Amino acid sequence: MFEAILLKCILSLKGERSISGIYHLIQGKRSSQTLQDARIYEIDRFFGVYPQLNKAQVNRVMDQMVNKGWIEINEEGLPAIKDAGMNYLASSFINKKHYFNGMVYHRHVTIFEKRLRLLIQTVTCTQMNNLSFLPIEDDANIQKWVKIKYKEHRPKDLVKALFQEVYELLLTVREKEAELFTARLTGGNLTGRTREQLALRYQMLKENVDLNIRHTWFYMFQQVINNPRSFPALFICMEGLQANDLITDSAKQTYEWLRRGYELEEICKKRRLKMSTIQDHVVEAALVMPTFDITPFISVENQETIGRMQAALKTNKLKNLYESLNRKYTYFELRLVLARTNYAQKEKNTHGQPTSS
Repeated sequence: MFEAILLKCILSLKGERSISGIYHLIQGKRSSQTLQDARIYEIDRFFGVYPQLNKAQVNRVMDQMVNKGWIEINEEGLPAIKDAGMNYLASSFINKKHYFNGMVYHRHVTIFEKRLRLLIQTVTCTQMNNLSFLPIEDDANIQKWVKIKYKEHRPKDLVKALFQEVYELLLTVREKEAELFTARLTGGNLTGRTREQLALRYQMLKENVDLNIRHTWFYMFQQVINNPRSFPALFICMEGLQANDLITDSAKQTYEWLRRGYELEEICKKRRLKMSTIQDHVVEAALVMPTFDITPFISVENQETIGRMQAALKTNKLKNLYESLNRKYTYFELRLVLARTNYAQKEKNTHGQPTSS
């Protein structure tokens, strides 16, 4: 699965982004550049799906794929997919039907997972009179939330309901995903197996263990949020979790100043930030906010000119656009137009459903 996601990203990026760019996207770096890449190259469903990923893991698997003849990396460090890689990707379910929807749900799925894992551990351990168990989640907010919910519901009823609902959902996923998912759960007298143990048992990359389990969490989250009456016990773990606009906290502050009529230069002074940072925030808003107007920064006529050139060149590479337009427009203006054009295109697509991306 990890290899397939990397290959899908390489294919979509068309040799216009480095391995580091792919790493930041899958790991979920919340920078304007990474968010923009995810949207513009239409690989936003993989944004943040593997938050614990590190660069060494990506480099190692990239090297393996080079040795297999699936990809090649040019002198500039830009990867490109080869025929053998295309064949592997075509056979992967990632290229057919999957439930990753990272740009919309990645942070909420993480909270849902932590809540449910600790809730399962809590209700099963207490039912067996094991009151001195060590919580598997050390997040103080998650622990506090579970304590509140435990007091609000009868533990015996909650155990039965959670078991039935999780069991029902796991019957609808791939067998290996269900096995990996349940093997990681801790509760009662059972301790979940480590990722390393599961990788050895199933002869899988540790990354594939992680992503198979992560995919199951994404699937469960979407099934529960779309069918709350069918999964009332699991829906308890959805409290306060709604799809977010993915505007970073810093960008939200900039947007508020813009909304109040301040110019970019004024916002720079008030926030004591560089102009490039404020411009990143503006681009971020254009990427995800349907009502955000970019005409104060670039006229409609110039937007159309850039849009026509982008369509003619069939590229999202800013340097190519910059040179082809005779350096008439700034990179900020180019990024804004690409962001708005991409948003309009994404509105035509269906979100929140399994995808063949």
